[in-house]
Amino acid sequence: MQIVAFFNNKGGVGKTTLLCNIAAACAQDLGKRVLIVDADPQRNASFYTLEAPAFAAVARTGGLHRMLSNPKAPPATLLGSAHFGCHVLPGEPAMADLAPQFDVAWGGGDAPYILNLKSVLDAQRPDYDLILLDLPPTLNGLTRAGLIAADAFVAPFDMDMFSLEGLKLIKDWIRRWEPAWRGLTEASPESSARARFIGGVANRMTRDSGESSEQYGVITRQIDSLTTAMARDLADRVRGADYVIAEVPNFGEAAALANRLRRPIFDARVHPAARPVFVRAAEQMLANLERFATQARAA
Repeated sequence: MQIVAFFNNKGGVGKTTLLCNIAAACAQDLGKRVLIVDADPQRNASFYTLEAPAFAAVARTGGLHRMLSNPKAPPATLLGSAHFGCHVLPGEPAMADLAPQFDVAWGGGDAPYILNLKSVLDAQRPDYDLILLDLPPTLNGLTRAGLIAADAFVAPFDMDMFSLEGLKLIKDWIRRWEPAWRGLTEASPESSARARFIGGVANRMTRDSGESSEQYGVITRQIDSLTTAMARDLADRVRGADYVIAEVPNFGEAAALANRLRRPIFDARVHPAARPVFVRAAEQMLANLERFATQARAA
């Protein structure tokens, strides 16, 4: 069982939409038992995947914040998503209050507090084949804890220079804090102390993404080199891995309709022809995960 975080510090790149649709493809087409964990205070993954009554009831049933802030409290209810075929550990707005506490824990070297999120997720491992963790688009203690808790991470990005520059920022940020975390936990050099980068997802791959044709051509040529370089510089390179997990077209109005209906983009009521795009993305993501697992077993 693997935990995969979806993360980009630049907002608006379609991170949550991609995560939820890939989760649905894993569940519906690949037969995986999938849990979506919403760690983003914006709660977009919860809103998108849950029916309105279930979403409204989270204040009563509890979510990730309850499990992190009070380990002695009754566990939050994992909610079923009928249209996505997954379970959801919903987010709560109060997650925003926990982010500074994770920063304080980092500054004070409080490894047990930082590992609290990992403990919550690890407790769900026996019941699922795959856990997908939606992290907020910020470089803070909460996202750092998420990358420590996960086995791997995917970086969605939009087709513009600012999104691609965001990949470099993520890489540099991880390289700044990882040595300190290894020192704090006394992790061996060969051990996995944080999520491994398994690839990016290029979103809205059309020329109406705000770039000129010439700029778009430059960006498309950079995608493979940037993602491969990111894996190399983080020491996450694995032979045979394709670090462009998917190139997802701009589904435009279909994506907006899917959000309103709280259904996958490839739902029969939205745009069923989109299903192969997300199935291929799910298959490539799982293939990269398996390559990492094989390398770890051989180490």
